[in-house]
Amino acid sequence: MQVKIIDPTKDKRWDEFVANHPQGTAFHLSNWARVLQKTYRYTPCYFILEDSDKKIKAGCPFFLIKSWLTGTRLVCLPFTDVCYPLVTSGEDIESLLSTTIEKAKKEKADYIEVRGPHSNVFLRDLHFENHSYYKLFRLDLSRGTDSLWKGFHKTTRRHVRKAEKVKLKIEKSGTEEAMRDFYLLNLATRKKHGIPPQPYDFFKNIWRELILTRLAFVLLVKHKSTSI
Repeated sequence: MQVKIIDPTKDKRWDEFVANHPQGTAFHLSNWARVLQKTYRYTPCYFILEDSDKKIKAGCPFFLIKSWLTGTRLVCLPFTDVCYPLVTSGEDIESLLSTTIEKAKKEKADYIEVRGPHSNVFLRDLHFENHSYYKLFRLDLSRGTDSLWKGFHKTTRRHVRKAEKVKLKIEKSGTEEAMRDFYLLNLATRKKHGIPPQPYDFFKNIWRELILTRLAFVLLVKHKSTSI
């Protein structure tokens, strides 16, 4: 086995590997890498474990970020709530991250960041620290509508009934206009909380790379014809 660094937007093996891995997500795909590359000009450093037949057996996606404001770091992955290393054993991730650490030292990076709770068991032995900066929410839809409804807090159920009463509608869309509406809502929310907004190019690239390829969609709540 050999560890290599690839650019997933140029190596067709990567998406095939992600599609066949049980923990592969849209965030692991080259589509998301292109969003980050096009918007922020970050450098992809996708570490792979390659066998003698040139097949990818394990992988850990990173972007090298160099900023005069926040410093230099390797992140798996920026603007992503969760992105698991795609491995099957502790040996896999140890091989990948040992090379990642070497790369970080070469680039004089301040730190390496891996986002994903299931990776913790593999990272402890490599002296990674656990930080709870991000949250991941899961809802098991297989339980059925009635069971899900009963599991909601009474305040949530009250809000749902109120939304139904005033005839709010949920619209699923894949148009650029819908993405523009989402961007404006996001812009207003971030301004309210004093958080710098992402540029519109970020959302336009998401639309091009993920929504047009049916990897994602936009959900808007509307009152009459206005997105709220």
